[in-house]
Amino acid sequence: MCSPMAAIQVAGMALSVYSENQKSKAAEGQARHVADVARFNQQVYNMRANSEIQAAEYEADLLDEGVRRNLARNRALAAMSGVVINTGSVDQVQQDSLENAAMERLAILYNGNVRAHAARTGALNYGMQATGALASAGAERAAGQINTGVRIAEGAYTLQQRGLLD
Repeated sequence: MCSPMAAIQVAGMALSVYSENQKSKAAEGQARHVADVARFNQQVYNMRANSEIQAAEYEADLLDEGVRRNLARNRALAAMSGVVINTGSVDQVQQDSLENAAMERLAILYNGNVRAHAARTGALNYGMQATGALASAGAERAAGQINTGVRIAEGAYTLQQRGLLD
C-alpha cells in the first residue's frame, strides 16, 4: 500500500512531467506558427515581385502607345501644313523622339525589375525565417522530451531517496 506522502510525491512528479510536456508542445506550436506566417509573407512578396514586373510592362506599353499617338498627330499636322515629313529635320525630330521614348521605356522596365528584386529579396528573407522557425520547433520538441525524461528521473530519485520507491 502506498503512503499519503508517496501519493503526493507521485502526483507532483506527474504534474511536473505533464507541465514540461505541455510547455514544449506550446513552444513547438509557436515556432510552427511563426514558420507559417513567414511562409505566407514569402508568398506575398513573391506575388508582389511578379506584380512589379507586370506593372512596369504595362506602364512601358502605355508610354509606347502615347508616343505612337504623338508621332502620328505630329506627322498629320506637318503633312497638313505642306511639310515633307520623311526628310530633313522633321525626320530627325521623329527619330529623336523615338530614341528618347525607347530610353524611357528601358528606364521604366529597369525600375520595375529593381522593385521586383527588392520584393524577391524580402521573400527570400521570409523563407529563411520560416526555415529557422521550423528548426526551432524541432529543437523545442527535443528539449521537451529531454526535460520530461529529466523530471521523471528526478521524481524517481526523490521517491527512492525517501524510501517510498522499492
